[in-house]
Amino acid sequence: MLPLGSRAASLSFAAVLASLLLASGSLPTELLSELRWSRDVPFLQQPHRYLTAHFAHLDFFHAAWNAGGFLLVWIVLHDYLTAGRWLAVFLIAVLAIDIGLMEWSRFDWYVGASGWIHALAAAGISTRALQGERLAIALGVLGVAKLAAEVCNPQLASLGHGAVVATLVHLIGVAAGASCALAFALRDRVTREATGARQ
Repeated sequence: MLPLGSRAASLSFAAVLASLLLASGSLPTELLSELRWSRDVPFLQQPHRYLTAHFAHLDFFHAAWNAGGFLLVWIVLHDYLTAGRWLAVFLIAVLAIDIGLMEWSRFDWYVGASGWIHALAAAGISTRALQGERLAIALGVLGVAKLAAEVCNPQLASLGHGAVVATLVHLIGVAAGASCALAFALRDRVTREATGARQ
């Protein structure tokens, strides 16, 4: 079932969102500082930061990397879940990442879409892996290897300009996405069993 009605609509949505991510790499420094997640700014004072940080980027390279990553994930996985479930994965991932940044990181500020992109990838891959699809299982193994490389080799996590990839955010995103996939699978199983029982 395609999440946005048709393949053309789904890919058009992806193209628009990727373009917005790409454009965020050219934001003025002053505006970027107002959009990023900041440990020094209380949630109730500027709550928008807890969402806008996940769409803003440091520079064009950072934005292009994430826009390309999103397009790749969406083109390959977009028909694995419904629109409502993709939205749920996104929102749960953003919430989990915001909590993780505050409670488990030493970052003073954060911007970037890579966390929720990792969540989308993990949700899609896990959905098919739970169904026994071999390609999905292989992609999952590659994903785990990629995260392990980030953790074990900090040099791979450099963005330049003194900034680093927030590997913790990637880990939280993957955990959120995989957890959502498991929850969806369990819900579907309960629904099937309940339907079968009524019949």
